[in-house]
Amino acid sequence: TLSMGRVPDSSEQRKVAVHAELSSVRHAPHSIPPEDHKQKPRGSAHQVASVRYFVYAELCGNGEIVARVDQVDGNGFAGIMMRNSEAADDPKVAIASNLVNAIRKEIRVLTGYPAYPQNAVGFDRSWLKLIRNGNQFIGQASTDGINWQTYISQAVMMSNDCILVGMYTSSEINGGAVTAQFDQVTITEYVSNISSDEINI
Repeated sequence: TLSMGRVPDSSEQRKVAVHAELSSVRHAPHSIPPEDHKQKPRGSAHQVASVRYFVYAELCGNGEIVARVDQVDGNGFAGIMMRNSEAADDPKVAIASNLVNAIRKEIRVLTGYPAYPQNAVGFDRSWLKLIRNGNQFIGQASTDGINWQTYISQAVMMSNDCILVGMYTSSEINGGAVTAQFDQVTITEYVSNISSDEINI
């Protein structure tokens, strides 16, 4: 379980502190032990100026991240994100749920462009998925992890082959605390098809 909360920040009035509650490790904001468990993805919790703190791993090439938001405490959203780098104004794609009635999508298509959050109706959608195929990104949400509704289908110019993928929280109130718990987290790197003429049998 990953627990993430928001605390005030003097420069932007908001910042998320991420605490990893894994085994006997508590309140460890900068690293997650390399344990093999699908509910405990390996990665690091780092500050990203434009999006607070988030727990991430690296994805090289095409792939996807799927996560189920188990709980959101506080007035806000919990979700998943793909972004080009930790730079504050780098391209990103994010989808999040408040576990009640709304899905939030946030997209920055080019470096330096604004990324305005937009909310859409989404009742009880706890499952979230982001897919990368080149510079095309798809964001989906589901109530059961089987039947998916698409909320994002957008070209985003990410210059890095290896990007950051992970989980985050956001508050509707500056300085407000939001705690989220995730499970069923998987990050999948797609393998390119190999044609038969490339294989010597």
